Order: sequence, then structure tokens, then C-alpha cells
Amino acid sequence: VVAKNPIGIGNQIAEHDLEITSWPEEAVPENSFRSAKAIAGRTSRINISANEPLVESKLLADGENFSSLIPQGMRAATVSIKRSDALAQILERGGTVDVLSLFTFNDTKIVTAETIVEKARVIGVHKGNVVKSGSGRSQEPEQMEVTLIVTPSEAKRIVAATSQGGIDLVVRND
Repeated sequence: VVAKNPIGIGNQIAEHDLEITSWPEEAVPENSFRSAKAIAGRTSRINISANEPLVESKLLADGENFSSLIPQGMRAATVSIKRSDALAQILERGGTVDVLSLFTFNDTKIVTAETIVEKARVIGVHKGNVVKSGSGRSQEPEQMEVTLIVTPSEAKRIVAATSQGGIDLVVRND
């Protein structure tokens, strides 16, 4: 069984995400699956590429949950940011971002940004639900929440920055 398309870290896998392919017997990875039904409903532990064979070590075990995706000694911090259509399209689990803190100087009213966390891994993105306005029109949510893997000191900086002003994310390519 291989992934039909890329499967992101933490994604629940459905049968339509998978396909059965023929492999030479000597090339079949150990602990691989021969049935899509055996994988359906399981959650990916890592990013899985298209056409990559699925093996047990790439999936969360029964009873494991998302907290098991947080490496030992790290923290998961959720930040709420202003929703941008462009950012919502490219921000995904497994991506990497920098966290910026926005500050306004009271005496000059000048707004500045400072990078408070670099290379944080994204493990969750909640883009919000579309809501109906009073006129019955659909409206995109104004905020989106992103959960990041950070060190304990970075988590403290994020909490402090959130209480002081604003947080924004910049997507990285590494």
C-alpha cells in the first residue's frame, strides 16, 4: 500500500488516500501493509510522500494521540493570527515558520516587528469555519489558529508577545 498523494503529519488517513501497487517481493519494506482497510482511520506520524509505501513506524499506534507528536522536551504552542487567504493556502502541517511579535511604541505610535522564534514546525492549522452573516452571506473567519512545536523558552516568548501585542507568522522554505 502506498500513498496516492502526499499525506501530512497528523492527518487521518482514508482509503481514498491510498492505492495498492505491485512491488518485487525483495523490495517490499518490512512492516508494510497489503490492505488499505488496515490503514484507514489511522493517523500519520510523519509527512508521507506520494507513492511512498506505508509502514507501521509512519503511523501513530493505537492509543497514541497528537501529544505523542511533540518531541521530548518541546512544547506545542497555539497562536491566533489574522487570517489571510494567501497564508491559509500555503500554511500546512509539517511546514516551518518564524514567529514575529508586533510592538507599538506608545510615544511615537510606530509599529515594529521582531522575530521571537525561528524555524518552528507547524503541527496543526485550524483555518476556522465559514459562518453566515446576518444577510445570509458566507463569511470567512477573521482569525486562524496555528499550533507550533517550540522550546519551553520560545513558548514563554510567544505567550508574552501575545499578551503585549500581536503575533504574526512568516512561512519559511526549510
